[in-house]
Amino acid sequence: MRARISLAVSIAALAITTIVAVGASAANSVPADSPGATSAFTLPTAAVSAVQVDIATNFALFRSQPTPIPQEIAVAIASSTRYGRNAGLARAIQTPYGKGWVIPGDGWLCIAMPDPVDGYGESCSPTSLAIQRGLWLRLAGDAPDAQAADVLLVPDGATVKKSVAGTLTAPGTGIVSHLGVVADAPPTVSAG
Repeated sequence: MRARISLAVSIAALAITTIVAVGASAANSVPADSPGATSAFTLPTAAVSAVQVDIATNFALFRSQPTPIPQEIAVAIASSTRYGRNAGLARAIQTPYGKGWVIPGDGWLCIAMPDPVDGYGESCSPTSLAIQRGLWLRLAGDAPDAQAADVLLVPDGATVKKSVAGTLTAPGTGIVSHLGVVADAPPTVSAG
């Protein structure tokens, strides 16, 4: 299947692997029968009721008014059963393929953009990693010269280290988007 699916799976595996490793460390320091102890493999399933402080503090986009995701799209890309996301607290962004969203969750952030082939592509990361590295999504074809679209949510105070011709930045939002080819290096973040 398309390379974007394997990339999304790789990114998801990295994010989950990271949270599992962090969770395992925390689980080892707190007895399992302690009040508030959780399994290292438990991910949030209840939607957050408000944007969490660390998200609002570190991403300018979340200091603006929400742009709720339409219900028919939210069902497909913003279920609260994954990462405690709340589609009603999402912020709309412009991507190379049209309107996308950044969706806050319970210790997680997700970014979604329309896929020109079908549906939406999305990427999710623990908030702590997104604060350090930004939140990146790439949709791309299989060949090195195939079209690729990148969207990157940049945390406050960070800068984009790599950029290629045609990169569009939405001032004040922390969103960088680019339409190029697979061989282009994606934009990356240098923490502020």
